[in-house]
Amino acid sequence: MKISRIVYPILILAMPSMSIYGQDSRRYGSPEYRDIDISDNDGKLSVGFSLIADNLDIPSSEAVILTPCYVGADTVYLPSFTLCGRNNFISAQRRGKVDEKRMFLRNNGKPQAIPYQASVAMPSEAAEASLVILEDYCGCGASLGSSDGTVIAKVDFTPLAEPSPIYASLEKEASAAVIELSGSAFVDFPVNVTKIIPGYRDNRKELQKIIMTIDTVSNLPNASITGIDIHGYASPEGSYSHNTALARDRALALKNYVQSIASYPDTIFSVTSTPENWDGLRRLVAQSKIPEKDSILALSDSDLSPDIREAMLRNRFPEAYRIISRDILPALRVSDYKVTYTVAPLPPEKVREILLSEPSRLTIADLFTLAMTYPEGSDEYADIMMTAATLFPANTTAQLNAAACALERGDTATADRHLARSGDSPEAIHARTVAEYLKKAIDRKNNGNITIITNKSTN
Repeated sequence: MKISRIVYPILILAMPSMSIYGQDSRRYGSPEYRDIDISDNDGKLSVGFSLIADNLDIPSSEAVILTPCYVGADTVYLPSFTLCGRNNFISAQRRGKVDEKRMFLRNNGKPQAIPYQASVAMPSEAAEASLVILEDYCGCGASLGSSDGTVIAKVDFTPLAEPSPIYASLEKEASAAVIELSGSAFVDFPVNVTKIIPGYRDNRKELQKIIMTIDTVSNLPNASITGIDIHGYASPEGSYSHNTALARDRALALKNYVQSIASYPDTIFSVTSTPENWDGLRRLVAQSKIPEKDSILALSDSDLSPDIREAMLRNRFPEAYRIISRDILPALRVSDYKVTYTVAPLPPEKVREILLSEPSRLTIADLFTLAMTYPEGSDEYADIMMTAATLFPANTTAQLNAAACALERGDTATADRHLARSGDSPEAIHARTVAEYLKKAIDRKNNGNITIITNKSTN
């Protein structure tokens, strides 16, 4: 169930109590009113406070009847309570007239706090109002205009519109999703050879990596391969000019091999190369325990030409170079590949079917396409957004809209979890503002919409 869009903020203005109907109301002393509560609890006007009677001195045979009164567009009288002198209280006991919740014996000269709590129907027009304590010393009944009164608080129930979360648009991400699968194949070539030989060393296994990636995508429903990128590297041995041609021709050879198996047009392929894989050399040397490692790393980082660096590496560090030639250089003759493909969203009816059985098979575009068939914030929409946020935790749109659904339902704890991953878009910033507002509103609701003030009576 959605939370209401309207809340009633309570504003109790700190102010000294003041008599509004005469000065005689202080003839027994000046009470204090503390812990004042005024709230609208589901259509009930709830009033509570503590009357501190320490400064009241009521004669033994007398009493004072206090009547809280809510004075606004309408006037509401709440149940009265009575403070009695000793003999007055004893007389009431003998007559069986003591209501323990509404009649209290004043122990003159001693500290005394008298609690008050009452609820009545909320006035039909609850806006700005005052809480007045009417005081009756003669027992003839208290009413506005005929007895003294003290304003102890002001309150404002004027409705304020609660800000609503803004949902992020799903249309862009509900279109065909672009996905990339990447990997590396360590295809070996005999020295100075650029032709692919599948049976050479581990080539068959390495070539199968690329073919399996392409086959996996080809078998996906609604998937279309839009690009196959191949980037070849040569190791830094021999001349740079020779390695430039070697890296380029080996990358082309791998492209031609894949094309012969997968039968894709030239327009699908992109072939690039790096003549000498010095970055890879540096990474593997840094991870190794070869002698004079720091000096070799400094050489690889230098601005010297590739040919000079390779000659210095070979001549200055012969022992380390033998290890590098055996263990590191072969690993630098690698081809990186990337398969790019698009997946068109499934029809909504198919998404509904899969959502019930294998939701992990769905793409974010599938889920957003289905969500767009429901009104924003509806129960069906919310369920889909929660699933999308769970399956795709890095998708800020799913996280934001899941948070918005939670805020619609007053669930700030769930909203906070999703907002932490929703990014910093204007919609996300607004949603965090709504969450903070709602937390305060819920806190007021759970605590009776109360703002507490300290209030002391004065003449």
